Amino acid sequence: MTCFGRHLGYISLLVLLGVSCIWQEPVFRGILVEEPVREVVEPQPAIAEEWILSQVLQRLPEILEDPAVHAVADKELVSHRETWGEETPFLDVFYGDYAVRLPVAEIERYPRDAMVDQLQMDLFGPVELKSGWLVWLGDVERADAISYDLRLAVRDTCNQLSSTGDKARDSAVRRFCDDFRKRFVFENDLGLYRQLWHSPFDVEDPLSLGAGEVLATFFLADLKRLIAPAGALERVVEVQTSSMASFEFGDETTPEGYSVQLFDDRNRITVLFLPPAEEGDLLDDGFRGKALASIRRHGNWVPGKEMIEKAESVLASQDVENARQVAYLLLFSSLQYPDHRTRAARMLLKMFTDDAPDDTEIIEPLRALAGEESS
Repeated sequence: MTCFGRHLGYISLLVLLGVSCIWQEPVFRGILVEEPVREVVEPQPAIAEEWILSQVLQRLPEILEDPAVHAVADKELVSHRETWGEETPFLDVFYGDYAVRLPVAEIERYPRDAMVDQLQMDLFGPVELKSGWLVWLGDVERADAISYDLRLAVRDTCNQLSSTGDKARDSAVRRFCDDFRKRFVFENDLGLYRQLWHSPFDVEDPLSLGAGEVLATFFLADLKRLIAPAGALERVVEVQTSSMASFEFGDETTPEGYSVQLFDDRNRITVLFLPPAEEGDLLDDGFRGKALASIRRHGNWVPGKEMIEKAESVLASQDVENARQVAYLLLFSSLQYPDHRTRAARMLLKMFTDDAPDDTEIIEPLRALAGEESS
């Protein structure tokens, strides 16, 4: 299996799991909201608390046994604010509404497996560096996607807890849950991530918690367990760039490398730095930091045209040693966008006819995009 293929499952996992204020470490016995629910919620009949505790405590101890629930971010905030400038020839590679900057000399290629997958599934894949590492930017979600799913989970669970047929108990549980849901709110995923990854969930005795504490601990610990990326047990750190806040998981020693969740005011973006299939060079921290610092929403209405023109310029240059590989990368990136797609496909078709005339798995889909009949 190729290097890209080995990591495709991990990328898919991140896609599937894609379920604000300055952090201040709270004092709590289990609940993870700004104030303990038992202090801000009006007293509810004992029947509601007893029922909620009897149901939720059946699952909470098992959830708290998961090591990922207790992973916490380093206390020090890491800053990545400098990227490559004019002194280093670079390339802005576009992914959807975002772009990442990479030094031209560090680019090895756009992997063939990624080309095939893109032509089959329309998913622009990773860039391979000369070190063998892959850089992949994708899985863009709304900035409140996970916190919205959390609200739905709370609503659905509360509906289940208050649908027993016992009118008195169900009414008490609904009142309790309505008050709990008003307090248990996160503005966006960044605030939720800060709550999750700065909280160790050290609950010595779940049986000693009140119903509000148990509910909050249950929902947040279970969510943390579900969305924890591979590598979270090795390293979690909060990162700030010039335009985004983020959390970074893993390191160069883990098989999955680094996973980074970047947040701007609109979206949450996943960035992966994936190691070579076979043991090779470590990824330079300076390179990773500059790449992360460069990621931004590009705001370009016709990125396809810009990348095609850049590819033509690179191919005509005598100064770019890896010009053909860089051009392949640019042209495949341009296929993400409807503007000038036929033009890009025709350029790629000509290049593949010269470089790999027997590669029909790529040539035939390019013929279709170029509007040419199959031979």
